Amino acid sequence: MNPILTPEEIEFFRSMSAYELSELTFSGVSAAMEILAIYISILSAFFLVAYYFGNKLKSVELFLLSSIYTFFCLILFSGFYQILNNTMSVVYFLIGIDNTPAMYIALSVMIVALVLSLSFMVKMSRSR
Repeated sequence: MNPILTPEEIEFFRSMSAYELSELTFSGVSAAMEILAIYISILSAFFLVAYYFGNKLKSVELFLLSSIYTFFCLILFSGFYQILNNTMSVVYFLIGIDNTPAMYIALSVMIVALVLSLSFMVKMSRSR
């Protein structure tokens, strides 16, 4: 499951200095952490809305809120994947370690949290 680097990527990475490669890696990790922080904030807000207002929402409102939340989360997941995938290519080039399983585990946890938050919202809306 090693990431396959194209000859163009290998040549590009070889043309960079050690500082540029480390800066590229750290900026990718930083961007991924920012996306994760945004996701945790949105997830927390969704849980609070579900807890306090879930039983007061009409079906249409519940559907719209959940759809917008899901769409936004999927956009975050896509960005998270793209950034980490590119960062993993640099890490693989530098030290030869494949960290893609860790990336897939992080994405899986985020998806499970999305599903659990949606089910919590539905449960709270039915507790009228």
